[in-house]
Amino acid sequence: MTLILSAVSGDYAVQVSDRRLTRGNGVLSDETNKAVLFCGRAAFAYTGLAKMGNVPMDEWLTQALVTARTESLSDAVNSLAQQATTEFQKIRYSRRIKRHAFACIGWTRPSNETFVSPIICSVSNALDENDNWLNEAEEEFSVKYTIGPPQSSFNVMSYGQTFTAKELVQLRRKIRRCFERKTGPEPVAKYLQKEILRIARFNSKVGHSLMVVSLPKSAAFSMPQVLLTDMAQSAPMTLKESPSFYHVAHAGAAKIRFAPNTACAGQGFRNVKLERLNDSGSDVSIEGTVVLPK
Repeated sequence: MTLILSAVSGDYAVQVSDRRLTRGNGVLSDETNKAVLFCGRAAFAYTGLAKMGNVPMDEWLTQALVTARTESLSDAVNSLAQQATTEFQKIRYSRRIKRHAFACIGWTRPSNETFVSPIICSVSNALDENDNWLNEAEEEFSVKYTIGPPQSSFNVMSYGQTFTAKELVQLRRKIRRCFERKTGPEPVAKYLQKEILRIARFNSKVGHSLMVVSLPKSAAFSMPQVLLTDMAQSAPMTLKESPSFYHVAHAGAAKIRFAPNTACAGQGFRNVKLERLNDSGSDVSIEGTVVLPK
């Protein structure tokens, strides 16, 4: 089970998820993708089961969002809940093991309105009204969400491994300072990164390799939709003007970096990998797999 930290600070939404895959007390992988970007304005990650049958959960999540064939976030999460309910009913694990959650943060435009508001939501079979884990999974996945005001605001949420109320209060204070000082996304990403790495030091189910996704409000409904990263070794984790990602490798700066999967309007990409071909990162090779609706 992973740890996902999500924060809104002013005009930026940032999500950081660790990439460790465990079974029991053993570590199977430190580079398992858990992040999916939806239409350039919402970041999903998951915590719980690593596979849907024989399909890695990030691939299943990407396929589910692609199969929804929509650019509407509300339609996408409702479709995801329906698909997850159907598929989880086929899994013959105990209800405790089947506890699962998809966490999402980003931007939404309410119906018949011109303003854009931050949104934090979950699609889960095992979270109560306060987003705490239930003892057992329920039969159906449900959608819960919080929509912030159109004015600048801040919020912080945690999903996955236990994150105490005191730890959340302390993190909220740091994000609030970023919000009040209008720092942009970089300090927010660093605070979330540091918190996950701190917990990884004593919790073996949380890894040191991370995926950082930053979504600026200004680009939430812009066209064309892009997702960028700076491959230079000394590059920042976030970009201010564009949706961006940053792969924090456990081994430090690496020539090969991984990207989150993407899905929007009936198409997507998964297993995206970038290789830096020169020291500056200006020359990069990219490979990935196209995802189409079933």
